Amino acid sequence: MDPESAARPSLFVLVPGWGAPHLAEKTAILAKNIARIASYPWSSVSVRVCVYDSAPEARLDPSEIRAAFAAAAAAASAAPAPNVIAEVFYESGAPGDFVRRFAAPDDPAVCDADYALLLLDDVELQPDTDFAEMLRYQREFGPAIVSPTLTYDSLHVFPHMLQGAANPAGGIGAYASRSCSAAVTPVCEFFAYFMDTAVTLRRYHAFLDPENPWMWGMDLLLYRRMGIKTILLSGVTMRHYFKGSGAAPETFAARRAYLAKHGETEESVAQQAPFLYYIVYPDAD
Repeated sequence: MDPESAARPSLFVLVPGWGAPHLAEKTAILAKNIARIASYPWSSVSVRVCVYDSAPEARLDPSEIRAAFAAAAAAASAAPAPNVIAEVFYESGAPGDFVRRFAAPDDPAVCDADYALLLLDDVELQPDTDFAEMLRYQREFGPAIVSPTLTYDSLHVFPHMLQGAANPAGGIGAYASRSCSAAVTPVCEFFAYFMDTAVTLRRYHAFLDPENPWMWGMDLLLYRRMGIKTILLSGVTMRHYFKGSGAAPETFAARRAYLAKHGETEESVAQQAPFLYYIVYPDAD
């Protein structure tokens, strides 16, 4: 590897579940996300898409993913182009199954990468996605999960993740006239998690439970039990498009069972504050 490539970080990307419904929309989302990821000059990128849909129209061609990435990188002038490996797996399962099996910390595709991006199939990284900014927060305030904030037209459970929700009125201290750049939260819904592979992914992966394949309750234990802080970036956004099955009765039962395994209850995790602290960068004058 040449010295210039060695100085650039590498990335592992996992889409833990892809398929119907909304195939046309999800195909467009995948293409846009590839373009956003390719806008940064990574040294290498490994992309894995887990397709749970057996219909012929849900098939994805790894060569087309590689070609789309190369075209997007060229259009973004993200030269030199990274080495891209694309894999598509066709298996039944839920997001937790796929993260547990295909983002294992000791998997060479994972541990050889500096960072990992775990991204749902109905979450679109917006045009303001700036991986240089996300990497800055990782390097200066990590190890951590770095997450975009949600656009106001997104479907969500936690309102503190909406863009602008982390800006306290009047700013902070000496920067009273300036809004915060990011907020650190103990609780973050799983939409798009950007994390280091050496520490954070290992901690997160250890809490995956085959008896809880939909990962109900995991987002409530990120900081409380896993010791993982999440940095919500006010200037980087994502949109979550489609409603899942999170309101079904079995969802609540699975969440209560998962929390109980880790010594928590719905009442105990509800006591967590939405924000631990704020990060403020002074404006450039």
